[in-house]
Amino acid sequence: ILIPTAFSPNNDGTNDEFSVTGNDVQRLNMQVFDRWGNQVFETNNPQIAWDGTQKGKSLPMGTYTYYALITTNSNETLTKKGFVVLVR
Repeated sequence: ILIPTAFSPNNDGTNDEFSVTGNDVQRLNMQVFDRWGNQVFETNNPQIAWDGTQKGKSLPMGTYTYYALITTNSNETLTKKGFVVLVR
């Protein structure tokens, strides 16, 4: 299971989205928060990534917090939390 520490949504085809990836991810609930604790993104689908926007508007560069509840193919539940840097 891979969770990047930074991404740059500049449409160059490299690191444009923030997501939890890996062959062992069966289910995912992930939330992303800004520095004030406001939720800016949420998904229950491992195929949906965050593109650095909220309600269609680009968010500023900075450090965001994520919380992910992951269920693996072997039904193991993992809790991951940390920081991701949005670079523009």
